Amino acid sequence: MSRERRAVFASVGLVAAVAVWVYWPALNNLFLHWDDLVYLKRAMVDRTFTLDRIRVVFTTTYFLNYHPLTTLSHALDCRLWGMNPAPHHAVNVLLHAVNVGLLTMLLWELLAATRAFNAHEQLAVTVGVALAFAVHPLQVETVAWIAERKALLCATFSLGCLYAYVKRARTTTLVLFALAVLSKPTAAPLPAVMLLLDVYPLRRSAGVGWRRLVGEKLPLFAMSAIISSVAVWAQAAGHATTTLERLGVAARCLVASRGAVFYIWKLLWPVGLSPYYPLEGMITLRDREFSLSVASCVIVTVVAIWRRRKWPALVASWFAYLALIAPTSGLVQMGGQAVADRYAYLAIVPVLLPIAWTIVWAWRRFTIVGQWVLLAAVACTFAFWGFKTRAEIGVWHDDETLWRAALAYFPRSVRVNGNVAMALARQGRMDAAEPFADFAVRANPEDPLYRTTRGLIYLTRHSYDEALADFEVAVRSDPDMAVAHYDLACVYSRLGRTSEALAALREAVSRDAGFRRLAQRDEDLANLRNDPRLAASVRELFGKEP
Repeated sequence: MSRERRAVFASVGLVAAVAVWVYWPALNNLFLHWDDLVYLKRAMVDRTFTLDRIRVVFTTTYFLNYHPLTTLSHALDCRLWGMNPAPHHAVNVLLHAVNVGLLTMLLWELLAATRAFNAHEQLAVTVGVALAFAVHPLQVETVAWIAERKALLCATFSLGCLYAYVKRARTTTLVLFALAVLSKPTAAPLPAVMLLLDVYPLRRSAGVGWRRLVGEKLPLFAMSAIISSVAVWAQAAGHATTTLERLGVAARCLVASRGAVFYIWKLLWPVGLSPYYPLEGMITLRDREFSLSVASCVIVTVVAIWRRRKWPALVASWFAYLALIAPTSGLVQMGGQAVADRYAYLAIVPVLLPIAWTIVWAWRRFTIVGQWVLLAAVACTFAFWGFKTRAEIGVWHDDETLWRAALAYFPRSVRVNGNVAMALARQGRMDAAEPFADFAVRANPEDPLYRTTRGLIYLTRHSYDEALADFEVAVRSDPDMAVAHYDLACVYSRLGRTSEALAALREAVSRDAGFRRLAQRDEDLANLRNDPRLAASVRELFGKEP
């Protein structure tokens, strides 16, 4: 083994070990009701790994997404560890470390292809960029949130796919790309990224020609189109996509431009990170935040195209960055978030490379004193990122810490207030939850989650008429919400309206059989269970197997 190859393997081990060390406190975190428990509840069913279950996983969209490999990953965790959160978090941390190692190997190959660095500079840039990817605070959401297993798994196969492409292993590239998009559809832009690598640093476009370069990637583009269509269809079927009537094309372009600038700014200055950034308020070019973002994107794009021959690295980096954030940029708006830290997980790499290149450029021109100052600045930056990342991991400890952190930045957000209320209500802290629930209900009176949360607060206080009003709105707004039907049954029972309680309980059990067992011991349903007129019906309902 050559000296350089030994140095690369040592670097892989080093940066991966640093990633594990920085993120190890995530193992103290709990499951979150924000998607974690939703995914894992499904995974507890899929963990049987029968052929029938695997067939269902690959032919079904879960929770508005199509990511069968991620679903199987959660199922395997549940089979091995059950519902102990620490091992689930450990798998996320280890996947991140694997991604750091794969990135190190990929960077070494790409930097070698540039022929712009000597061996020491090449190793320094490789380790520096990989280390930044490993410890930057923007990565915390992806690593510390179990539900983002899909992004980590997708990144593993995506980085492996790009490495195989650089090494010209066509079959391996195709297989790994398929695994990537089956982990998360956001891997769809990878063929476009490969074309950009053909421009620089691989420089294949001049010798091979664009027709051949595009032609050899047609199977990849076909898979991208199919998976993207399935993903958009799944989101639209669940009414998770925002219609053009609500958010027009111009507004989507403004949101996407702001997002492109947002991630670069947070990469450079990772302060004020929030678990949730609501898409609220007016979206207009008259807003300075949007106008400056659009101007910045246009300027960088024009300069990149204008100087494409002299600065091919800028062209490749900028357009690779735009390609990687495109699926979650807001051009197809899904959910209520404007941006999310997790969307930048892989996308920060094309931005880090020009920054590292600039540092090398400065290093070559500085005196010894200047070089020591530059080295100290880089070391301090990494230290700051490491400490900041450790602090951000604690934000994801539980539901309350998560939404309290978001509340600090967005105190007027309806969703944030509603989720704080739900987090506090789950702990039985009804007095603390009430003002947040009131705020959410006043702002969005028809939302079934907020109504159910406030109704539960009233129910525990024995304010049954107020609870009844909230639960009736909840079941009217979302007739499939099992917990709202169950809580409505509890209120009817408390009020002595046992026939209505039985009907509501039937609705709840028909949607979630787990409520049958709870109903047999719930004090709120004592009047229903003890009503002799309904004894036969109650026995029949309770006697059915889930």
